[in-house]
Amino acid sequence: MTKRKLILANFTPYRVSRLDNEISAVFQRMYASVFKLSVPQWRMLAASHQLQPTTVSELTQYSAMEKMTVARAITDLESNGLVSRSVDKEDRRRTLIKLTGRGAEVYDQISELGLQFEDELLSVLSEEEIERFKDITSRLVDKIALMRNGSEAIFAEPRR
Repeated sequence: MTKRKLILANFTPYRVSRLDNEISAVFQRMYASVFKLSVPQWRMLAASHQLQPTTVSELTQYSAMEKMTVARAITDLESNGLVSRSVDKEDRRRTLIKLTGRGAEVYDQISELGLQFEDELLSVLSEEEIERFKDITSRLVDKIALMRNGSEAIFAEPRR
């Protein structure tokens, strides 16, 4: 029996990371010049839209990004008037994050670009392949969540 060798170009974590990096870079070029947002800022704007009202902790868990990256992105979004923070009336220890009117407008404009970008990107796949891709990536996210936390975390559904 021959010993398996890791070939980076065939290594699943590398391939997924490379795909994420390439997709993020191309999509960012579509919105960055107009909206002046970084990838983490856009992701937090979109996640805040999905989860609002939300907290930095919830955004960190939802996005699987580092807490410091999330906090920095939220601070930048707040400075640019795209999100607001307020004390939770039910639990004064919590700070709630919500999109401002301007934040919602920016989200709507970028998400429209995002849907066009997604359609173009996925145009190389059939409808059946797209559904299989979504199923496979969901199962991989579930598996890595189990490996990381021992929890059953899955892609969260929007609260809307």
